[in-house]
Amino acid sequence: MKSRKKTIIYMGELFDSVSLLANYLGINRRTLSKRIEYKWPQNKWGLKAGFLRNIEYEGKTYNSVAQLATYLGINEKLLSERIRNKWPQSRWGEGNNLNKEIKYQGIKYSSHKLLADKLGIKPQTLADRIHEKWPEDRWGESEKKNNYEVTYMGKTYVSLEKLAQFLGINRKTLEERIKRGLPEDQWGEVFKAKIYTGYTLEEAPKNLKNAAEKLAIGLNIPVLAAYQLLLEKLDFGKI
Repeated sequence: MKSRKKTIIYMGELFDSVSLLANYLGINRRTLSKRIEYKWPQNKWGLKAGFLRNIEYEGKTYNSVAQLATYLGINEKLLSERIRNKWPQSRWGEGNNLNKEIKYQGIKYSSHKLLADKLGIKPQTLADRIHEKWPEDRWGESEKKNNYEVTYMGKTYVSLEKLAQFLGINRKTLEERIKRGLPEDQWGEVFKAKIYTGYTLEEAPKNLKNAAEKLAIGLNIPVLAAYQLLLEKLDFGKI
């Protein structure tokens, strides 16, 4: 006996199946199923991958990421990355204060950029340090001191940032592990909810890595975050 296809109502219209609705919207059936499962509003079910969409910022709705980026005075790609990486809204426009006055050790500078140049660091680095509440006497600390060359498993990386990207973890997490004296084979391990895998995201089984990538697309989150989410849901007793 053939199972009955599940009907679905979209914008007041009845469709005989999710597949037919997906074809009508011009998107992948799996994508549509995920959007329904994660309770997306119906007016966003048909969004094409990469297309701009309405976005809310501090109580006001903007027609697109591009429009909001223009309002904030920053690059559209930069804003998209901040949203994708789940930056708090209070930091989305960070960088548009480069021309604002700032006081440093009793001296007023006409802009953040001018102070950053004086300290010999990048404006974004200065912004990060102020946001993270670094003491003023550390604002001008050399970036090389915190992002030096590092050797991992016999290979030299130009910076901690590059190695962290390779391992799929946060740079600060990597730095802390090195400071704690962890052996190199533990630098890139994923620890989440007391889960220990014994391998990094790059070393993960192909099927698990593929699943993480697909989940990341469906949820619009970083691959590493999706990978960690999968680990939380897995029943290791059945593996």
